[in-house]
Amino acid sequence: MKLIKEIIAFIEKLSFVQLIIFLFVAVFLLTLVVNFSSDLYTTLFR
Repeated sequence: MKLIKEIIAFIEKLSFVQLIIFLFVAVFLLTLVVNFSSDLYTTLFR
């Protein structure tokens, strides 16, 4: 619970532009992880 409050406080400190950049990076990393795991999945379970 404390961690969530710290994350919210961190996000509130960011400016709008930084928030957008942060979201883009998060989505990009998420896409990379999903692509990597699906490639791994198809390689292992052919």
